[in-house]
Amino acid sequence: MTNTRFITKWNALQLIEDRLTLLKKAILTLYVNKELVLFLDKFIRSISDQNEKRLILLYIKKTINQFPRRLPQDYVMAFEEELLLNSEKFLEEQSEYDPSNWVDMELDFIFQKTHLNLNEVALKQIHSSEKTLEKELLTMNEVLALLKISKATLDRRRSEGMPCTKKGKKIYFKKTEISNWLNKKDGQ
Repeated sequence: MTNTRFITKWNALQLIEDRLTLLKKAILTLYVNKELVLFLDKFIRSISDQNEKRLILLYIKKTINQFPRRLPQDYVMAFEEELLLNSEKFLEEQSEYDPSNWVDMELDFIFQKTHLNLNEVALKQIHSSEKTLEKELLTMNEVLALLKISKATLDRRRSEGMPCTKKGKKIYFKKTEISNWLNKKDGQ
């Protein structure tokens, strides 16, 4: 099935279960890793929503790892001589185009891109907020409002090393330290 036909069928289906079944069938019929990776690459590029893309990539990895893709026996018998002559090249290409590794790289790219975008947005918000930037010491609520993040996200960033100061039971943040930390994280 060509990518265009597949994407047309994909878009025509409304239920995610139906879409994933279609995807699974397509994956299991592509026995050559290079063909599978090229198919998946074109398909993933057609999806704009990052959350949907992550979900689909995880499903692809699950499908690849749970269901072995083998050449059908009748195909092997029909092309046995040709397969034997080119077996070394075929095996080399199969390992070069590892679909599971490709999925991991795609997921990592999406994560890094999202992480960089979040840090970039946070840095812009810090530098553009004149009212809050006039103060050196910020309260937790001011940081939440400034960065437009949830308390859980702030707690996670603190566990990642975002600098803060405790005075009694209150937690404060120095704007310069937050800015430096986000710049440092953005550069990683």
